[in-house]
Amino acid sequence: MPFQIIKSDLLSVNCDAIINPTDECFSGSGGLDRQIHNAAGPSLRRECNRYACLDIGDAILTRSHLSNCKYIIHTVAPWWDGKEQDIYYLHKCYRGCLRIVSERSFKTIAFPLIGSGTREIPKEIVLRAAMEEIQRYLLEHEDIQIILVIHDRAQFQPAPEMLDDLEHYLRYVREREESRREREWEAVEMASTASFHAITEEEIEAERRKKPQAPYSYTTAAEPSFSEPSSRPGSFHPRKPRKEAQQGRESKAAGPGMLLSFDFFRRGQKPVLDESFSQMMMRKIDEEGFRKDSDFYKRANITKQTFSKMKSADYHPKKVTAVAVAIALELSLDETGELLQKAGYSLSHSILFDVIIEYCILQKCYDIFEINELLFYHDQALLGG
Repeated sequence: MPFQIIKSDLLSVNCDAIINPTDECFSGSGGLDRQIHNAAGPSLRRECNRYACLDIGDAILTRSHLSNCKYIIHTVAPWWDGKEQDIYYLHKCYRGCLRIVSERSFKTIAFPLIGSGTREIPKEIVLRAAMEEIQRYLLEHEDIQIILVIHDRAQFQPAPEMLDDLEHYLRYVREREESRREREWEAVEMASTASFHAITEEEIEAERRKKPQAPYSYTTAAEPSFSEPSSRPGSFHPRKPRKEAQQGRESKAAGPGMLLSFDFFRRGQKPVLDESFSQMMMRKIDEEGFRKDSDFYKRANITKQTFSKMKSADYHPKKVTAVAVAIALELSLDETGELLQKAGYSLSHSILFDVIIEYCILQKCYDIFEINELLFYHDQALLGG
C-alpha cells in the first residue's frame, strides 16, 4: 500500500531513504540522530561536516553509509514553545523532506515521528503534522511508498477526543454483546429446565388407555408473513423463522445501524444478485463521479497495480482492501455489508477491527488516514492494498 504505519526500528527498514531528525549542526548527540550516526560510523560524520549549519525546518540529503538504505534526509525540528510558528516549522520539515524525495524520484521513504523526542513537541501535534503532510503528498504523487516508523507505541497519540469517542462506542458494544449472551444463556437454561419432567406410573397407565389417534394428514402450510423490519437507528430486526434466517445469515445484524438491513429495498433500490465484487466496485465508482481512477485508488490507499488487478471479475480482495474500497466510496453501513458479502466477508461485533470500522462509518469518518490511526493504535491491520 502507498502508506503504512509500522512498529519497528528505523534502521531495520529497507528503503531508498530514511529521515533523520537532527539539530542545526548535525551533532548526532541525541535520540535517533545519535543511533544513526553510531550505526553509520565516521564516514557519515565526515560528509555532514561538509555542510554549514541548517536552519529550523530545512532539510538536506547525504549518503547513508548504512546497509538498509542508500540516503539520509536530515531535517531540523523546532523546540516546542507552544507557539503557532512551532507547528509551521514542523510542517516545513516534512515538506522539505518530501521535496527532496520528488527531486530524486525515490520509491520508498521511511519517516520517524519528527519532533517527538528531544524537541518535546506534544505527541498528538507531531502525529497530526506527519499525517497531514504525507496524505497531501500522496494525493499528488504516485508510485511511491511512505512508511511511518513508530519505535515506541507511547510516541503514537491520535487526537484524544477521537480516541475517547471510540472507547465509549467499544464499551457500548461490549456491554450490549454481554447482555445478549446472558439473555441467550438464560433462555437455554429455561428451555432445558422446562423440558425435563419425571414420568409417573399413573401417567404411563393413562397414556395406554388413550384411544388411538387418526393418522396425521400432511397439508401445505400457508406462506408465513413477516412484518417489515424496524428502521429505527440502533434497533435489531425481529427474530426470523429458520428458513428465512438461513437465507439471510450473512446479512445478520451487527449492532447499531444494522450491518446489512433491508433499507435498500425500502428506498426502491434492488441488489444486483449476480454482481461480483469488482462489478459493484466499478459501478459505485461511476455513480460517485470519480473523474480519474487515480482519484479513487489514492483515497483507498491502494496502488495503481493493485487497482488494475481489482478490475478483473475473478479478483478476490483481502478484507482490508475490500473495506478500504468501501471507505473510499463513502458507503453506508448497509452498502458496506453488501460489498463485503460479494467478497465473502462480513462485519462482526466479536472482532475489534470490524467494530472500529463500523464506528467510523456510523460517524461518517471516511478519511482512511484517520481510520488507520485508530486501527494502528489498537494493534489492528491497516486499510489499503
